[in-house]
Amino acid sequence: MKNQIKKFIKTKFKTVKIGKNPKKHNKLISIPYSSILSKKNIILISFIIFIIIFIYIILSHLFFSSENIINFNYENFEKNIITEDIIQNSGFNLTNEEAFFINGIIRKLKPKKCLEIGVNKGGTSILILNAIKDIKNSFLVSIDINTKLSEDPSKKIGYKVSKYFSSLTKNWQLFKGEMPHKVLDKIKKKFNFVIINTSHTMPGEILSLIEIMPFLEDNAILVFPNIISHLKNVYIKDIDKTLLKKTTTSIFLMSSLVGKKKIIYDKNKKMGNIGVIFLEKNQQRFYQNYFLLLMNFWEEMLSDEQIFKFRLFLQKYYKQEKYLNIFENAILYNKEYQKAFKE
Repeated sequence: MKNQIKKFIKTKFKTVKIGKNPKKHNKLISIPYSSILSKKNIILISFIIFIIIFIYIILSHLFFSSENIINFNYENFEKNIITEDIIQNSGFNLTNEEAFFINGIIRKLKPKKCLEIGVNKGGTSILILNAIKDIKNSFLVSIDINTKLSEDPSKKIGYKVSKYFSSLTKNWQLFKGEMPHKVLDKIKKKFNFVIINTSHTMPGEILSLIEIMPFLEDNAILVFPNIISHLKNVYIKDIDKTLLKKTTTSIFLMSSLVGKKKIIYDKNKKMGNIGVIFLEKNQQRFYQNYFLLLMNFWEEMLSDEQIFKFRLFLQKYYKQEKYLNIFENAILYNKEYQKAFKE
């Protein structure tokens, strides 16, 4: 009887020995492989795998396709959470539709790691903080190179947040008086949602983009307000003519950055003043294109100290020498032009 049982086990089961020295193991694992590898079962397993893959592809297309993300009507999504109090007291330099657009992107896509470059009074900070207030583990880091408002030095950067909406500050870090790359190098975080809203003059947002690129997650979302302010200003009476050559940096970036892009339009198909880019992966492939944007006329020059710090940053995060060379040439030519204009 014993021999018959052993013979049955040998023909029906495969014995798998565990460990380098199987003699030390009293127990062996026996797997009924003959039944598993039957033709009928192979067909069934293959069919189940096919169904799982098919369902995954369908769901990915329905919920995560880039076309779905681009075509979504963000400006009408959960806009009711922007209360009248926020519209009246935040002081954001946006139309209501632009504010609804930013809010809708955050409410729909639920980014957890938000970054704001350029704070001023704190109006856009309030908008973002309000949108993320019930998104679990979501936070906002805001950075401004100034400590006080240029138009009113008696007021601190971001003062409206603490003055009117202090309840929203638990998910907020504000850094003032430092260039973005210094802060980002210090806090060592990666971000998946960024709004850049600085000077809108060269090199403004171009430098900001270069500063934040090493700290972005793949497929990060970038929002740029004031993409056509340089055209809208034409219609203002008694405008300071110098404005006509300014406020172009955001549209440069909207044009140059590689990714899916969305710009809002009104019912008459008139372009709005804000755009969003869903970046492609592996943005390192396009870094040279972004650096070459620096080879435009700079309306504002960095201080010698800022230039020195920026060099160190580039050497640390952009290892290829060509990027530093482009930056050095942009400084060289713009200093020459500015010197010539003064003479």
